[in-house]
Amino acid sequence: MVAKSDPPALESWQQVLAPYNLGYRIKLLSQLFGRKFTERLEPFGLTPFHWLVLCCLWQEDGLPTSSISDKLKQVGGTLTGVLDRMEERGLVRR
Repeated sequence: MVAKSDPPALESWQQVLAPYNLGYRIKLLSQLFGRKFTERLEPFGLTPFHWLVLCCLWQEDGLPTSSISDKLKQVGGTLTGVLDRMEERGLVRR
């Protein structure tokens, strides 16, 4: 005979539901850090993506668009437009 187990207590279910579970809290922290990072870049007129591009170029100056795209896992057309605008603002030189 198989013994029936009691259903889990309500308290244990609350631990896996938002806003108590770890995944939900990680999501909130990620949003908070993202906002703070964006706020730090704002005075310089940069976006987080601009910052990533500049980091790639800082590590290795003169990278072609395709190499930056590969490093950032971005579609070439998306990156080309971003680089065009960055070039207009004097952030990069081709």
